Amino acid sequence: MKNLILLHGALGASKQFDEISSILDVNFNIHRFDFANHGNAEQYDGDISIDLFTRQLDNYINENNLSGAYIFGYSMGGYIALNYALKYSGKTAAIFTLATKFDWNPNSSAIEAKMLAPDTILQKVPKYADELKTLHGEKWKDLLLKTSRMMIQLGDNQPFSMLDLNKITNNVTIAVGEEDSMVTMDESLLAYRNLQHGRFLVLKDTKHPYAKVDKKILTRELIEFFN
Repeated sequence: MKNLILLHGALGASKQFDEISSILDVNFNIHRFDFANHGNAEQYDGDISIDLFTRQLDNYINENNLSGAYIFGYSMGGYIALNYALKYSGKTAAIFTLATKFDWNPNSSAIEAKMLAPDTILQKVPKYADELKTLHGEKWKDLLLKTSRMMIQLGDNQPFSMLDLNKITNNVTIAVGEEDSMVTMDESLLAYRNLQHGRFLVLKDTKHPYAKVDKKILTRELIEFFN
């Protein structure tokens, strides 16, 4: 069977893919792992970054002999998948991104980073704080702070531009939720239009959080695209 790597988003974890993995493993050999400081990964002493996660993906692919694998990336995971395709051309097959933000600039980064203050989340959205602690354990606050710094870094120095996407030779689906309040339709369309072999998909009645995504629809789209 074909190999399919699932990449989680910022503040996410590979365990979030339990449900779709149980469906997809009929068609694919499923592979997933936690990026540094996320999920079950050990606490990472340094700063996290897109480049760090891209190197981790390359290490995972090399260690597991997964050259030529397909990749599904949710949110940040999609950004990493495309960055990987640019830096390691020819090492992956088709890529499917969902809810991936491309419009990073100092203003948008500052807005996103401001929302990641641990004390503010504890006070205003304690349920989300509990979810983060369940996913990441005691390192959840450290992860928020490091993710905030990573977003500021993205705004100041993006790893790739929209025009760079034209260098990707893979078949790529850019999917976005119809009701995504973090990722705009315009930036997703622009990314799609800059791809050599792009496909654009809108998931109806879908918001940004992965928990809000209809898993039956998502798995159906993944199976159809990768097959």
